[in-house]
Amino acid sequence: MKNILVAGYYGYQNSGDDAILHSICHDIRQLNIETTITVLSNQPKLTKREYNVNSVNRFSLKAVISEIRKSDVVVMGGGSLIQDLTSTRSLYYYLAILWFARFFRKPVMLYGNGIGPINKWFNRPITSYTLNRVEVITLREHLSKEILNKLKVKKPIIEITADPVFNLELDKNVNVNDIYEVENISKDKPIIGVLFRSWSHEDSYVRKMAKVCDKIIEVYDYNIVFIPMKYPADLIVAFEIMKKMKHNAKIIEHRYHEEKLIAFMGDLYLIMSMRLHGLIYGALKQVPLIGFNYDPKVEYYAKELDIPFVEDMRHIHVEKIMDMIDEIESNRETVISKMTFRVDELKQEARRNRDYLLDLLK
Repeated sequence: MKNILVAGYYGYQNSGDDAILHSICHDIRQLNIETTITVLSNQPKLTKREYNVNSVNRFSLKAVISEIRKSDVVVMGGGSLIQDLTSTRSLYYYLAILWFARFFRKPVMLYGNGIGPINKWFNRPITSYTLNRVEVITLREHLSKEILNKLKVKKPIIEITADPVFNLELDKNVNVNDIYEVENISKDKPIIGVLFRSWSHEDSYVRKMAKVCDKIIEVYDYNIVFIPMKYPADLIVAFEIMKKMKHNAKIIEHRYHEEKLIAFMGDLYLIMSMRLHGLIYGALKQVPLIGFNYDPKVEYYAKELDIPFVEDMRHIHVEKIMDMIDEIESNRETVISKMTFRVDELKQEARRNRDYLLDLLK
């Protein structure tokens, strides 16, 4: 029996991070090794119930140290965990877990991670020193490899794979009728999904996106549905955009399991998303996409998936976005075909995360 401890940004009702955890748990169970999975979570009871794992409070020092001591491998789950853009405290939290693992001589794998940005000069040597003492780092994009090179992280095995969510095994029989009923969403017209989050220059892009959504309704007569990925933060942004619209739109106001949300997004005609995993969800379901770049990871995957994207959130031009939509309308099948081909390649890359974990366990 192998004990695997998974650390990440879990238990915060963030669909993208929940999907990462779901993917990692699925990958571990596909290893054909008898394992016990324990997850550090902000809501251990919820995590235990939803993913059929053991779970402890990520802020209980005693519980965290105990689980590290009992583990055979510590897995630092996907997402951008090693960065100080959110806060230095967040960075130190994850580095501390790596240090405890090192202290107890437990092998560590960073699993399909994004690295950076690390902006504060005093955080760079600490991060470099710590990451040079883990065994394996798989990265979800090349940008993170460049950051590791700048930090002079060279000792671990370092490989570029893909975001773990690309390897998520989806249940094809998920029923989404309850979303339409509960959220009062009509199926009478094609639906455009909008996934936005709070970020800098929010007032500016909220006004611009209200105009974009109104223009779509006026030109195409499509329905607009706002889809929060993180509760309640994304709900607030969605309501702010809606308040500035002239026409009616809908918001998915309740939280749904990531598989149900992905299934619902498969019904959409087009997705416009700031959220990286909003783009990945749509790509998995072969839905045309427009990305909105607030972070280099979004730009990276927009280019990987060969989809149009807004390069700067400070300069959203309604006419340019409408041109993007017109282009998708004119070449819909080609757009979907190109994206699907690349998604298949990224799925293969994502499976390599699991292979490196298997090697580490052996």
